[in-house]
Amino acid sequence: MRINSITTYNTTPINFEGKNRNNKSNGLKNAAKATILATALSASAPMYQSCEKLTLNNVHNHYLKLPTDTFTKEELKPTPLPPQVIIIEKPGKPDTVYLPGDTIITPPVIEHDTIYLKGDTVYLKEDWTSPVPPKQEEIYEEIGIKPNGDGKFFISESYYDQKNNEFVQRHLHGQGSSRDGKILVYNVVKTKWDDEAERIVLGQNESFEKHLVYLSEDGRDLGVKVLKPKVDVMGMNDFERTNWQVFTEGTLSTPDAWEDQESFFMQNNGGIINLTNGFNLKQGKKDQAITITNPYNSEWELTDWNVVKGDAD
Repeated sequence: MRINSITTYNTTPINFEGKNRNNKSNGLKNAAKATILATALSASAPMYQSCEKLTLNNVHNHYLKLPTDTFTKEELKPTPLPPQVIIIEKPGKPDTVYLPGDTIITPPVIEHDTIYLKGDTVYLKEDWTSPVPPKQEEIYEEIGIKPNGDGKFFISESYYDQKNNEFVQRHLHGQGSSRDGKILVYNVVKTKWDDEAERIVLGQNESFEKHLVYLSEDGRDLGVKVLKPKVDVMGMNDFERTNWQVFTEGTLSTPDAWEDQESFFMQNNGGIINLTNGFNLKQGKKDQAITITNPYNSEWELTDWNVVKGDAD
């Protein structure tokens, strides 16, 4: 895989510490969980239903767990991700001016932020195959997201969640995925907008997830299981780099550190991707954007999508 440095425009010392769930820090609190939905695409929803509530006749296979038949690190080949410059838009709040006998509401100010991803590495098995990526490709195409690079696998993605003010990144975890390729595992880092710095600060205000991605038993739909840490983990560094190390070092590095949070299937219904928990996805209002609609018909945008495809070189 050969990918040059990518610039995406909206054309439109490390400390890992387990924390109790009563952490009241504004920067790290778990507000709405709706972004769970979207990261599943190349694999996020505030509806934490049990698996039983998501039964879909003959396609119910959310019983899947983290794979145990996996590759060793020695079997994998380092696959570099390109450095990237990503410019995101964060809409501000409208300004209201009250005058005698009149009220003037000005449009929200659009804030821009430039995020520099310094490049990372994922580890993949050479000649590895999976039935999952074609279905991921189908969903991306249906809602207008165009990947960068070549290869069978969606190895990296990022986007900005305008509702939750989060920059979301996901990397394919080759060592954690199943040898037969039927279950792909992704490590996910969500970075909240820093109000004090007035920008996204990589390495700060982070939360972590794992996504299991697979096909339904009939092969028609894309299944996603979201795992959360059993304890809240704070990743902090002063280098403005994402703390991917939490997945391989310390508290979150073992399978028993994770528990189920959400499961759903994604069904392609021609221009709209329906999720089995009542949400749906469609092409966004700008290029490289997705619109989410929740069961109450409230919608918002996931913008500035950057998706990278590749294989072990």
